[in-house]
Amino acid sequence: GANSFGKTRDDDLAAHPTVKPVSLIADIILDASNIKDVVFDGFIGSGTTLLACARTDRIGCGVEIDPGYVDVALKRLTDATKLPAILCETRQTFDEVARERRSEED
Repeated sequence: GANSFGKTRDDDLAAHPTVKPVSLIADIILDASNIKDVVFDGFIGSGTTLLACARTDRIGCGVEIDPGYVDVALKRLTDATKLPAILCETRQTFDEVARERRSEED
């Protein structure tokens, strides 16, 4: 998390101003749910709850109003799990959608 001076602190703060330590959220999830339970996050932000769910064998879901933070959360989750994020509507990967959006901006 950004409140400690770890090697990813600066990157975490650049991605989101209030990044929480995944281990803190994982501990809460372990205390308040069971394996395979669904955990809802109403403010996904940088995706800490989703990462904690992946680490604790829970199903994470949630919403985020800011598309930039959705991208941050998906990037963190795919980097951590090595699983591709897939857009349901088109079956494109996160990277394919990102490339398409960049080419549309050019």
